[in-house]
Amino acid sequence: LPELKITGQANPVVSIIDEKSGEVVYTLRIKGTSYRPKVFSGGTYTIRVGEGGRVKTVKGVQSLEEGKSGTLEIAL
Repeated sequence: LPELKITGQANPVVSIIDEKSGEVVYTLRIKGTSYRPKVFSGGTYTIRVGEGGRVKTVKGVQSLEEGKSGTLEIAL
């Protein structure tokens, strides 16, 4: 998936959800404000970032081919 650049919250919780199955692939708290999520298969994913009253959900994020890169900016 593309690298996440997060503003508005330090060390946020990030959840990756497989849109095909609806299953949560994983949830973790990152250190800092950037993170490149890894996924185990190609497809479309929902990314949920933040906690408490400040949570942002981004749907339809396409996985990237190996060796490719991208950036997704998320403001909380």
